[in-house]
Amino acid sequence: FAYSEAEGSGEVHIRQCYRDAASLTAHLRAIDVPLQAALKLSQLKRVEVTGPASELAKFRQELAKLGDVTVQFLETEPTAIRRPAACSGEHGSDTAVSVSHRYKVE
Repeated sequence: FAYSEAEGSGEVHIRQCYRDAASLTAHLRAIDVPLQAALKLSQLKRVEVTGPASELAKFRQELAKLGDVTVQFLETEPTAIRRPAACSGEHGSDTAVSVSHRYKVE
């Protein structure tokens, strides 16, 4: 759906967006081996998952921690002005979920 990366001051910040919680879950399962290898080469500093409460509820059971870091869950406002994904405009039709993670690299 969407992906961005930024580097600076010895940190890497990665932001990924997915259509819904199921898409994010499928992606994390698919990249488990390379993700575990990356965690051995860097220090995970922070993980945030942002999305509608209904989607976060589905995902919260899948990932409470990543490495040694507790995942922070942030609910989006149901009446946001800018919609990151196609939706009907009806309450609950925007299911987009994003994950942001920061790593300290040496």
